[in-house]
Amino acid sequence: MRGTLLPIPRFLQLAIEASAASDYAGLAVVIDRAADRQSTLLQQLAVDRESVHDITADDILVIVPVSGLPPPSAGTYVLDPRKEWEDGYEAPGLSFSRPLDEESRPLDEEWATEFWTRAGEPEDWTHAEELTSAVTRSATATARFLGLDERWVPSLCVLCPDERLVSVFRYGRLDDLYDFFRRVMRRRPKDPPAGWLPDALAAAAEELQLPLQANEPPDAPSAPIDGWLYRCYGPRPTARASARFA
Repeated sequence: MRGTLLPIPRFLQLAIEASAASDYAGLAVVIDRAADRQSTLLQQLAVDRESVHDITADDILVIVPVSGLPPPSAGTYVLDPRKEWEDGYEAPGLSFSRPLDEESRPLDEEWATEFWTRAGEPEDWTHAEELTSAVTRSATATARFLGLDERWVPSLCVLCPDERLVSVFRYGRLDDLYDFFRRVMRRRPKDPPAGWLPDALAAAAEELQLPLQANEPPDAPSAPIDGWLYRCYGPRPTARASARFA
């Protein structure tokens, strides 16, 4: 299995383009660091991976840039559907909540084909040492790609390519990743029209009483998402904080 040698920003650009060209309503990116003792975001995704996959189904693809080894039991391969298995390529430093398998292959194959059509062949990719550096700084690289500073790490970011919208949810100790996705998907219409996901995300944030803290990019996003709209939410307030500001 050969590595893609794609740095994080390049991978994210291709992931957005592939999502826009396939049937996904959104692309969810988890920004976190294993060393952040106050965060269980990566741990939640590792433990609840199958549940997150089941609830998001064919609507939201969840990817996780990691700063070291991927969470236990997390898939790390994006195969090229146009090639035999041994000619697929690894995407180091990124783990998926729904890897390619026989059950999810039809939609994922479309996404992966779009991805690899854009990625090209190995000789076009960067050097391994650059990849190692990018993976080591994956949280920082991902945040910078999205135009987010350290105030927004850790966080869950949901990108809606059709609507050119980034919804950022700053992680707090009371936040539950699976519960959030469940509230979003509960608002999915049976035959979802275009544009249903941004409304569902906003409604879930309101239900959880997540404070809207910014309606514009906190910093300068990368060129692939320059000009996109932003909705940035803070974490759910604790009971003590709620009482203090009541």
